[in-house]
Amino acid sequence: MGTVYSQHYRRIIFLLELGTQCKLAERAFMRLEKAAKAWLLHDEYEGETGAPIEILHLAHAFLTYSGVIAKIIFVRNRKGKKLKNRCIDLQDLLEIKTSSHLAKLDVRNALEHIDERFDKYLPKPPFSIEPLAVGGLNGREEKIVIRRFDPDKLEFWFLKDCIKLKPLFEEIEIVKSRIKPAFEKFTDK
Repeated sequence: MGTVYSQHYRRIIFLLELGTQCKLAERAFMRLEKAAKAWLLHDEYEGETGAPIEILHLAHAFLTYSGVIAKIIFVRNRKGKKLKNRCIDLQDLLEIKTSSHLAKLDVRNALEHIDERFDKYLPKPPFSIEPLAVGGLNGREEKIVIRRFDPDKLEFWFLKDCIKLKPLFEEIEIVKSRIKPAFEKFTDK
């Protein structure tokens, strides 16, 4: 990597953390893809038949890492000059101007505010509920499905909010590919 000037210590820390989060997100997504394929084939996946709890655990993990990446890079609706300057600097270093999926992350936000989503979306009883689901909506039309992963479309649903995981993963891979070149912009060769 070369010698890094101490004046860039904040950049170094954030780029290193971005690299870590990208690797963790990549690992979670790859495992999620394997689990989805196993689910669709009714095949074994690491000793399990792609149990819904394992699949949803991987989806949550992927969204968590994605959320950290987004928070490091994008201002969104947050305030503070230092935060805004840092985000703009990192976007410039990484040559990232827009990101339709990574910057948005409505489902991750919904997971952070689960109580508010329940208040908003839950009907009055009686109703049928399914806390975890893997698959489509067939047979679930009349149920409140809290979390659902669609292995065909690689979509994660939380109540009525949906995020397409494949395009999100592709954007994370772009961020990951730009970390090393970002370091080279302020290192002494």
